[in-house]
Amino acid sequence: MGLNLKPDEERERAAKAAKTNPKPIEETHTLGWHLVAFLDVLGQRERFRQLRLPKTPEEHTAVQGVLRDTVGFVLSLRRVLRSFIPQISLASPIPSSLS
Repeated sequence: MGLNLKPDEERERAAKAAKTNPKPIEETHTLGWHLVAFLDVLGQRERFRQLRLPKTPEEHTAVQGVLRDTVGFVLSLRRVLRSFIPQISLASPIPSSLS
């Protein structure tokens, strides 16, 4: 059960609580680089439509194939990017032919 307060009453109540019990706010933020990608994996929508809860061993095998082609693809792409991105962020010398 909660209190049914009007917005003004709720603000006043919160302000009184803050005065009587002030708590320091500690926030930690990390600055860094992030990569966000939206990918359209060709044929994935059609493969997802084939996804059903398997009831027979044959259906189980078919579902495994669908998951391998959809989720498996995305997971393997993530694995590749996790190893690729640190490598491209390393400093490398400028070739003498370009300077």
